[in-house]
Amino acid sequence: MSKTVLLIDDQETIFEVFRDLLQPLGCALAWAPSGGEGVRYLQTTPCDIVFLDLNLGGGMDGVETLRRMHAANIRSRVYIITGFYEEYADGLRDLASREKVSFEILRKPFDLRRIRDIVADTPGPAESEVRNE
Repeated sequence: MSKTVLLIDDQETIFEVFRDLLQPLGCALAWAPSGGEGVRYLQTTPCDIVFLDLNLGGGMDGVETLRRMHAANIRSRVYIITGFYEEYADGLRDLASREKVSFEILRKPFDLRRIRDIVADTPGPAESEVRNE
């Protein structure tokens, strides 16, 4: 079974880059253009990996999206992709220290080889625990 990947990013061009990169690897890739859509998707569809942008246009930002994913007991591996780390650093540190949320940071522009390596090195299929509340 292929690895499942969710990209939460408001830019369709980023999704297209991920699609072109991950399709040849046989990954099942889904796209959510907002944090709310991403959380709803993950509540019904376990994913091995989530790539999450912090600067999501309109609605909740990536920090709040990550907080809601954690509150919903979504246990996918999370990689934050951002060009705005400094603006969100305090919120991310708070999540990591107070709520014990784990994630890794990939700063934009990111190296496509790094994305490919992350996907290749992540165990699959999805075994995330999902709890709907």
